Amino acid sequence: MTAQPTPTRVTSSSRIPGITKYRVIALPDSDRLTQFFTRPGADMFEVFPAVDGRYGMGVEGFNSRRASELYGRETSAPEKAITLSHLGVMREFAQEQGSDDDFLVVAEDDAQLGDDFEEILSRLMETSRGLGIVVLAHPQGIAGSRQAVETNGWKLFLSPLATRLRSSSGRTYRRGHYSGVLWGAVLYVVRRDAARRYAQMADSTGGPAWLADDWWRISQYAHVDVQVLLPNLAYWTAESTFRGVSAERDEAPKLGARVRQSLALRTRVKVLRNGTAVALREIADRVETGEWYR
Repeated sequence: MTAQPTPTRVTSSSRIPGITKYRVIALPDSDRLTQFFTRPGADMFEVFPAVDGRYGMGVEGFNSRRASELYGRETSAPEKAITLSHLGVMREFAQEQGSDDDFLVVAEDDAQLGDDFEEILSRLMETSRGLGIVVLAHPQGIAGSRQAVETNGWKLFLSPLATRLRSSSGRTYRRGHYSGVLWGAVLYVVRRDAARRYAQMADSTGGPAWLADDWWRISQYAHVDVQVLLPNLAYWTAESTFRGVSAERDEAPKLGARVRQSLALRTRVKVLRNGTAVALREIADRVETGEWYR
């Protein structure tokens, strides 16, 4: 098993109660970090060194055989490195002392935080009870945009009972369970207990065999509740040094082919694609957490 990368020292402090750490995953030669740190709220992040899989090195800890069985194709070295990098930052957070209810925010180096990032994240933390992972930005949407979320026929819908979060700019965001396809790990927030489950999942299966973007499989294997925030809280660039020379991030119009190649999600989300089923899930969670009784 390849040793996990040694993280840099975290010196920043959070301005948002409930969030104790912010990490941006990047290679040492990333040309995206300068731009990343120009955005409001980025000053709270510290760099987590990514596994450099661009040339096929340092990815021995990835369970390639199992991944081939799951996805029906060979996984590229950059894809393995991305997964190992996200696992590394999750493991770092899971092993630290602190409450199970503490949260970590993770960004990739090609994220560009939106104007509402800090304000909406603060409001999200006010409703964080029971959350596991919330995807804050993904390739199917644009930061702050209310446009329909659809890419090459793949649709992402939120529960009609999703929690509404309004910024001072007048934009309304919604956070909740979803139906359809959720793909992309450019920006998300994770509770320490969920990060611990994520790391334990890798340890119990002989190394990670999933892609870092594969939220459906992560939620199933790690038994972690994954929700989504719409619209995005970040923009993303067309390519990333972290993603590597052979694994540039797909632009939205090309996403459908990538998803179809990696996942057979149409058959795996039959229940969640039904809006009523998602709404019932939302009701159950609110009853369990007591959100409707406060």
